[in-house]
Amino acid sequence: MDDLSDPSAVAVFNHLNSSLVLSREISAKNIFPAFDPLVSSSNNVNPEFIGQWHYNAILETRYILQKYKEIEDIMLILGFDELDDQSKTIVKKALQLQKFFSQNFYMTEHFTLKSSVFVNLGDTIGSVEKILKGEFLDLNPEKFSYIDSVDDIKI
Repeated sequence: MDDLSDPSAVAVFNHLNSSLVLSREISAKNIFPAFDPLVSSSNNVNPEFIGQWHYNAILETRYILQKYKEIEDIMLILGFDELDDQSKTIVKKALQLQKFFSQNFYMTEHFTLKSSVFVNLGDTIGSVEKILKGEFLDLNPEKFSYIDSVDDIKI
């Protein structure tokens, strides 16, 4: 399915337990996989299935990314420097999160010449939590591209 506004796509989504939506907009930012966490969904995103820590990280990440989406147009018109401090913090966290969600795939090693690594779920949630806490606000979001953990960032 290519068009999420297509009624047949909407009808199918209602019968799925989860959906992973890939985005051309995210792909254009050179972030792969280009999944859109705001449109993707799963019935298993529930503290009973994934635990409270993971659940809280997902909720806060979605909140930051949604706020960023709301701020993005204003920022493009006025510029980053004209945003209030709270909005600047949201933008920095959102850009870092977007870049952090990039991954090197095992199946593309042959083409990209970049080795892939399996990352433990706990390490991933811990890294996301550190980004959400604002521990790296002074760092360029590009430093978060295709890393396994925030511990891999070279400062």
